Amino acid sequence: MIARMAHEVVERNRGAENILLLGIIPRGAVVALHFAQAIFDITGYRPEMVTLDVNPFRYQPLTSGKSHSAFQSSTEGKDLLLVDDVLFSGLTIRAALEAIKPNGMPHSVQLAVLIDRGYRKWPLQPDYCGRYIPTKHQEQILVDDTKDLAVFLEE
Repeated sequence: MIARMAHEVVERNRGAENILLLGIIPRGAVVALHFAQAIFDITGYRPEMVTLDVNPFRYQPLTSGKSHSAFQSSTEGKDLLLVDDVLFSGLTIRAALEAIKPNGMPHSVQLAVLIDRGYRKWPLQPDYCGRYIPTKHQEQILVDDTKDLAVFLEE
């Protein structure tokens, strides 16, 4: 899945030189490492990667006015690729968008996820998705990053 999605990323962005990978902690950061390697395998260029902790931004209002930076890299003019393992309600991605605001105006912001579960609270869709797996609310998707990103469905 990652190799296919990495090919899509490279094609859409006409290479990888302007891409900044933002791996959402915890498992999105692991998935982003796999993305960086897959992009390197395709292009010979390893994009910069930053880990992103969205917890400080998760519950603050959209108009809070807080502007502390979640990471040190500038996003000015970059093609940002937000990477996470599972997309469900969209709340984590909303927090990630808040987290990147203080770091400059990116050229684009794209979203890559291994699994899309559906059931959004926010109108967000991934640009790159490994698999769409509609689940029941009580079910969970677990990504085991110790076994080469194995994906499990639990009730």
